[in-house]
Amino acid sequence: MASRARLAALAAALLLAGCLPAAPISAPPPSTEAAPTPAPAATMTPAPAMSFPEIVIVPATGGVQVVGLARNDSSLPLRDVSLAIDLLDDDGESLGKLVAALLLSSVQPGALSPFRAAVPEGLSPASTRVTLDGYRVGTRVPFIVALESASTAASADGTRLLGLVRNEGPQAIQIRELAVVWRDGGGSLAGAGLAAIPHAPVPSDANLPWTALAPGAVEVGEVDVFAAATALLPNTEVLLEVSVDPAWRRTVQGRGYVTGEIRNVSAIPLLPAVAVTLWAQGELVGLEILRSTVPLPPGEVLAYGAETFPSLDARLERLGVAVQEVVPSVVVSASAAPAFSEPRLEITVLHFEVIGSRVYLEGTLTRGGEQPLAGAEIHAALRSVEGELQSATWLPIAPGSAGAPVPFRLDLPLPAGVNSALSEIDLRAVGLPFSP
Repeated sequence: MASRARLAALAAALLLAGCLPAAPISAPPPSTEAAPTPAPAATMTPAPAMSFPEIVIVPATGGVQVVGLARNDSSLPLRDVSLAIDLLDDDGESLGKLVAALLLSSVQPGALSPFRAAVPEGLSPASTRVTLDGYRVGTRVPFIVALESASTAASADGTRLLGLVRNEGPQAIQIRELAVVWRDGGGSLAGAGLAAIPHAPVPSDANLPWTALAPGAVEVGEVDVFAAATALLPNTEVLLEVSVDPAWRRTVQGRGYVTGEIRNVSAIPLLPAVAVTLWAQGELVGLEILRSTVPLPPGEVLAYGAETFPSLDARLERLGVAVQEVVPSVVVSASAAPAFSEPRLEITVLHFEVIGSRVYLEGTLTRGGEQPLAGAEIHAALRSVEGELQSATWLPIAPGSAGAPVPFRLDLPLPAGVNSALSEIDLRAVGLPFSP
């Protein structure tokens, strides 16, 4: 009916302009149709409702931070949310403004996400006023992620947080991001950050390890976690498998490390990742996440080694556990590589030396051809003459220009009781093709 009304208006305009022949004026025939319904007036879509139940100004390494929690009070899932933070003095006057993103890239209706922003040097705000600055509508994903355990221990960089989260929903998910907030002894917010997590499928009722750092001398009383996740299909394909179980080894000095091997069992090249966990008396005491930046071709095996476990000694001392009683485990995951080809690069070893309980290698890496590379990685594995894995490491390296040698230096631990003269070193350099 609206289009008919517009045509009638157009005909009237043409008649007045002399473009249509005049017709005798007569009464219109009676109509049996209802009058056209007026078009609704245009309305502005209101911005999603967002509240901020907690906002604090806290000391931080090198300055001051605004830390808070934002709740999505709308009925829409939101993503890429940014906030406008007005810094106020004691009289409520503005000292300056900041823009901060939520730590989580998406937040479901009714859910919370932490945020933080560094206060510019020289400003001492007494309070803040926070409003929604920007957002995009996200995808609704029902899930429940709960804190299973959390513990703290001192490390060289600050307080190291370590724990587990549990998928309490009915379906498998992949946790994309895990935000952590810590509170002081009085229960007030003291800081927030993103945790390091393996991006592996988490079945219903299963746990996922995480770790985060509270920088500086921060008192941590309580810990809360908040997640952004993706729902997975019931029969998610297994892409990587553990081909050699993780082994806990020690050097002559008693330093522990883990070795193992994984295999690509899919039909496509993958970017593999291995989350190595350490356990003592049923408690998680260590986590290191290894992520390779180059493709692992279908059917190939990759050795790995992990030896960086911050605060491990402090946790074992608290439990009264000797280092030899540690039990390793792994969580493997992978993402599709951006290119199928896997250029092999030439390696020249210039120096090999054993000092104490470590093996040191120096050499050069050279790429041939003109294919541009986005990156490269050297994989080193120390094996016995029988082929048993003794140590391994991954070294990311810039590939350099074609034909130009790039120097490298790597080292890896040597297990106690092993004669390096009876061991073999396996070196492989792999490039990641540049994808425009």
